[in-house]
Amino acid sequence: SSANQSQRNGSGSYQIRVGDYFTGAVTHLVLAADDDGDSSANVTFTNLRIFEDNTA
Repeated sequence: SSANQSQRNGSGSYQIRVGDYFTGAVTHLVLAADDDGDSSANVTFTNLRIFEDNTA
């Protein structure tokens, strides 16, 4: 799935290779919901897994 995919009902699964978009020191991670339509976004983030891929 694309990191920009919109999910209307149910849950979605996403893999985002942050290193493809950003390099450097990281001290914070921010997750946000955006609903430009009517500002009624309701979001839950669960089962987050953050890891380094050291196979390169």
